[in-house]
Amino acid sequence: MRERQILHLNVADFAVAVERLVDSRLRERPVLIAPAGAARSAVFDMSEEAFRSGVRKGMALNRALKLCRDAAVLPPHPDRYERAMRELLTRTLPYTPLIEQTDTQGHLFLDLSGTSRLHGPPPDVGWKLRRAIKAEIGLNPIWSLAANKLVAKAASRLVKPTGEYIVGGGEEETFLRPLPLQILPGLERDDLTRFREFNLTRVAEAAKLTPAQLATAFGRRGAYLHQVLRGVDDSPVLPVGEKPPVVTAEHVFGERNGLLRRLRQLHAALETVLECPLAAPTGVDLGLDDREFVAAAEDLLRRQAGFGDGLAGLALGHGDAVL
Repeated sequence: MRERQILHLNVADFAVAVERLVDSRLRERPVLIAPAGAARSAVFDMSEEAFRSGVRKGMALNRALKLCRDAAVLPPHPDRYERAMRELLTRTLPYTPLIEQTDTQGHLFLDLSGTSRLHGPPPDVGWKLRRAIKAEIGLNPIWSLAANKLVAKAASRLVKPTGEYIVGGGEEETFLRPLPLQILPGLERDDLTRFREFNLTRVAEAAKLTPAQLATAFGRRGAYLHQVLRGVDDSPVLPVGEKPPVVTAEHVFGERNGLLRRLRQLHAALETVLECPLAAPTGVDLGLDDREFVAAAEDLLRRQAGFGDGLAGLALGHGDAVL
C-alpha cells in the first residue's frame, strides 16, 4: 500500500486576507469581520493583530472592540470569499482531482499520493502553489504535508499565520505527543473541558488513557478520541464538488404523544453511526414541519435527561434545526 501524501493549504484569517486585497489600507491596522447593525454581532473573522489582543471567532463584537480598540470593523462579504476560493481551486486543480474544500474560509486538502512522476515531490508542489497563489492572487497560504488530513491540519495550526510543516509517514504520534490538546483537530469544546476535569492538557497525557478509560469518560465518542489522539485518520480526500456522506431519516407523527419515543429512536440510530471511530458527525439537522411539534419537542428535551453521548445540546426551529 503506497504512502498517502496529503497537503493542507490554508490562507490564515481568510476573510481578512481577502478584504485586505480589496483595500490595502487595512494592512496597517487590526481588522474585525462582523455583521453590521446587529445589536449582538459576533466576530466572524479577525486579523492576527486582533487575535493577539485576545479576540476570538464567535466573540461578541462589543467585547472584541474593548480588547482591540483600534480595529477596523467590516461586514462579511461572502461573495468575495467564494470568488477567492474558486481562484484557489483553479490554481490547485492541475495537480490532482482529489481536492476537498471543507469550507469557504481558505482551507483545501489535496491528495498528492502517487503524483510525484507528474509534478515532482509533494513538498515541491507546496512551494509551487504558494508562489503561484501569492503572485497571481495576492494571498499567502500556509501549507503542511502529512499522511492524513488530521495530522496535516494540526501541522498547519502550528505554523499559523505563515509557514510550512512536513510530518513524515509513521511520525504522526511522535509529532502530536507534545502538542496542547486544543491544537488537535476533531476535539470539540466539550471534549477539552472533560479532559481538563482530569487535569489533562497535552496529547501525550490524554493518549495514555486506554480505550476503556476513554469510553468511561466520553461514552461512545471514546473510540473516536482514541484514534484522534494517535493521529489515525483514514478518511479520504473527497473529489472536487463531492460532499461528505449524509445519514438521513424521516418519520411522520400521527400524534404528539409519540414525539419523545421517536426522538429517542432517532438518537439510538445516531449512536449506531457513532460506533464507527472515525464517523463522528460534524452536525445533526432535525427538521420539524409543525410549529406546535417544535414547541413540544423543546419542552420535552428541557425536561428529559439522558439522551446519551454525542448529543450535547439541541436547537429546534420550524423547518430546520441544527445540533
